[in-house]
Amino acid sequence: MNSIQMNVLNALIKQDRNLESLKEEFNISEEHILKLINREFVILDEGEGFCGGIRNLSLTSRGHKFIESYCVACECMPCDCGYGS
Repeated sequence: MNSIQMNVLNALIKQDRNLESLKEEFNISEEHILKLINREFVILDEGEGFCGGIRNLSLTSRGHKFIESYCVACECMPCDCGYGS
């Protein structure tokens, strides 16, 4: 997992986000988004009807657990240094 992917997961803790806005804000590629989806950290919701074409990302419960156990101080999973807790 790279730092851009971690930033995206952190952004999704607060609220679901539009995929295009995340790509612009974090300069993240579709390939990196697919890796997050394949690891079951996020889900992609594609709108239908009048919302067709709008793609939103949401954190899964696995994504929440992952990002909450990540230590920004020592970058370990889960934190065992004591600084991140």
